[in-house]
Amino acid sequence: MERMNIKEKAKIFATEAHEGQIRKSNGKPMIYHPIAVAEMLEDFGYDDEIVAAGYLHDYIEDTKRGTESMRRILGDRIVYLVKLATEPNKSIAWEKRKISTIMTARDNPINDVAVILADKIHNIEDTTNELKIQGLAVFNCFNASIEQILWYYESVYKSVSQHDIPIVKRLEEAIINLKEEIEYQTELEKRLDGDVVTLKKKRNSLLSE
Repeated sequence: MERMNIKEKAKIFATEAHEGQIRKSNGKPMIYHPIAVAEMLEDFGYDDEIVAAGYLHDYIEDTKRGTESMRRILGDRIVYLVKLATEPNKSIAWEKRKISTIMTARDNPINDVAVILADKIHNIEDTTNELKIQGLAVFNCFNASIEQILWYYESVYKSVSQHDIPIVKRLEEAIINLKEEIEYQTELEKRLDGDVVTLKKKRNSLLSE
């Protein structure tokens, strides 16, 4: 029987850890996000350990499990990469947690923070897709304003923008697309609100005749 490679082991590890969890923005199973991040990293040509870390990047942050079994089964480098992609404890203020990630992206080798970048890209692209379905209501599930969210993503991009590589370019494109969709949805909702006001005025006018 062929032995599982490290990516397959990491995928199983992550699937078990995230069992029963759902994505707050759309109600999908949580595991689809780590899988998308890992597949993106593989598409960009990153090595097996970075791809494996992509599967597990939310392991510490979103489960109550420690890293001992991860280290034993998958090795020290994957634990290091996962910890690098993990935000500080959620008891810390939102902005401080995001600044920590921005500085991590800025201060570490670009390959070591590829997991962080792929995570942000998928989050941004996922939000852009949900905007087309839900409109601006999609942001109701976030603990930050639209302005704060854009500040965060743009700051992560600026921290690595000196690197002329595909994953950084895709992050830039994803942010541009998100901003354009926010602008479109904002304008659409203004027009819809205006139409509702006009209809109410017409109705009140007819009722008063």
